[in-house]
Amino acid sequence: MPSPADDASAHAEALELAAAGQDDAARALLADAVRRQLDPEAINDLAVLAHRCGDATEAVALLEALTHLAPDHTAARENLESLREIPAPWPPRLDRIAADGAVAALIEDHAELDPLRPGWMQRLEFERQLSVVHRDDEQWLVPGYCATCSTHQLFRCDWVSTWGGTPNFRERLHCPRCHLNSRQRLVTQLVKAMGQPPYYVYELVTTFYQWAATTLPQVTGSEYLGHDVPGGSVINGLRHEDALELSFADDSFGTIVSCDVFEHVADIDRALQECARVLRPGGTLILSVPFDPDSQTVQRVELRDGEPVHLLEPVYHGNPLDQEKGSLTFYDHGWDLVDRMRSAGFSRAGVVAAWSQYHGYLGRGMQFVLVAQR
Repeated sequence: MPSPADDASAHAEALELAAAGQDDAARALLADAVRRQLDPEAINDLAVLAHRCGDATEAVALLEALTHLAPDHTAARENLESLREIPAPWPPRLDRIAADGAVAALIEDHAELDPLRPGWMQRLEFERQLSVVHRDDEQWLVPGYCATCSTHQLFRCDWVSTWGGTPNFRERLHCPRCHLNSRQRLVTQLVKAMGQPPYYVYELVTTFYQWAATTLPQVTGSEYLGHDVPGGSVINGLRHEDALELSFADDSFGTIVSCDVFEHVADIDRALQECARVLRPGGTLILSVPFDPDSQTVQRVELRDGEPVHLLEPVYHGNPLDQEKGSLTFYDHGWDLVDRMRSAGFSRAGVVAAWSQYHGYLGRGMQFVLVAQR
């Protein structure tokens, strides 16, 4: 069993690796030492390395734990305050998503999608063949690595939701440990790479919120409970917020996360403006919606005198608070959503395009998550 002297030696070796620019190796070595012995100086240095490796969430969590463990540790308090003032990294670090040689890229201009297109048909064909193999199976397991749990898992897949003759992989491939599906697990990886507290999440009764509340520091969640409910009200333990008129003060959050909510808002531009308002300068919006990068946004419903007027055939998606009816879809989002984010007050905006067999990020040959920085 390693002794305290061995851990001190590992700490010194980690600092030498960091000085040589080998931050990932230094972080791994120092993390092992900290797990064996909670040395305040080592924890502080590990937090600095985590931030340099693009993991601001872990850096803040380590420093917050250290300030409780050693309240008089001046460097930890100063580092914590400075981290909270530093904007999230842009572009986000995506190398861990593409560790298996799959696709992971930040696209800020539509033309940047072109280099990704040659493999699109091959990825779609892989998904089709996987579906053919399991066409007679009610449920099956797909091996992969859950980055949310940091463990290898067997992801559950079925035919409950379909797309074009295949399972809707984006909504399936649930991890048996964290219970998150493919798109949710991808979002957690981006949150880990880009997120900084405090966090606001547009959900409260979901498995994604449970992950956020138990993993991230300073998390606020909410649900939409009706147009006549005052913002910030708590009913039966649920906080109500209207995306078009958030009750929070300006500059309240470091990160906002929305998982498949903004196709259901009545005014997408106003909702994005509210995000920009309550984010602090340098704060990050991480936003997933059903998204077609080669189309423009189509409005399916508009409100007139407070009542929905259908411009196209009504479409409803699942809603944990109304499982019988679901949530009405107001928009089919396309590439102009990136431009709308910039117009709403974000200085940078783009789309993370990702597909990984290893991580179980499948679906339509490519998944997309929108990201923006105020």
